[in-house]
Amino acid sequence: MDRWKFEMTIKFLKGEDKDFDYKSVDEDEQWDEVERRESEERWYEDEEPEWVEDDEKVEEGTGGETGVQDF
Repeated sequence: MDRWKFEMTIKFLKGEDKDFDYKSVDEDEQWDEVERRESEERWYEDEEPEWVEDDEKVEEGTGGETGVQDF
């Protein structure tokens, strides 16, 4: 039984299962979660901290570098 499950899994992953509609899955963006997450992570990694230009806010202690949590 284990060998059969293994063979069926390999067959499915190779795209050789004649009873499964691979095209509908390949074209459906809801299954692209890993790609979406990696894209979002790259976006965050590429972001540079910004400085608040308003001197009044900096003096009040409400301005400064964004994107950094102090706790």
